[in-house]
Amino acid sequence: MSTQKAYLSVEGLRGLLALSVCLGHFGLVTLFERVGLQLNFHYAVDLFFVISGLVLARSNYFAAPSISTPLFLLKRMARLYPLHLITLLMMLGLNVFRGNSLNPQSLIENVFLIHNIGLSTFNNTFNFPSWSISVEICCTLIGFLLTQWVRKISTLTFILLAYVIFQSL
Repeated sequence: MSTQKAYLSVEGLRGLLALSVCLGHFGLVTLFERVGLQLNFHYAVDLFFVISGLVLARSNYFAAPSISTPLFLLKRMARLYPLHLITLLMMLGLNVFRGNSLNPQSLIENVFLIHNIGLSTFNNTFNFPSWSISVEICCTLIGFLLTQWVRKISTLTFILLAYVIFQSL
């Protein structure tokens, strides 16, 4: 089997996981609970992030030549920000329609995708559907920077550093 086909399968699984999470948000969990079945869609979210990390790490760590950090961030934003913008506008409209007051700080955090990465003082943002997009941007940037750093250090340095880190846990 070629590498291309193997990653198409992984991408297909990632798509099914994303779809199952969406269906869970639209009430599929409640529907299944009514007939006595328990579904844990949060596992689909976890697996989706793991697979995304695998795909991104493979495409960036083994890429030759290495992509620059600004270009990587630009490509991730171009892929994820349109979805975020759609949910932001929909949730903004829904909250205005319902007469909910909006905190300007929360709106700014949403626009800059930092609303769910632990920096906010709010427990709940008005744009809760896009929590995963802000987390994914943050985590993929950190992951990218780590893979770029690991490429530059020797294998022995990496092994020693990993040993020290895991010994301290």
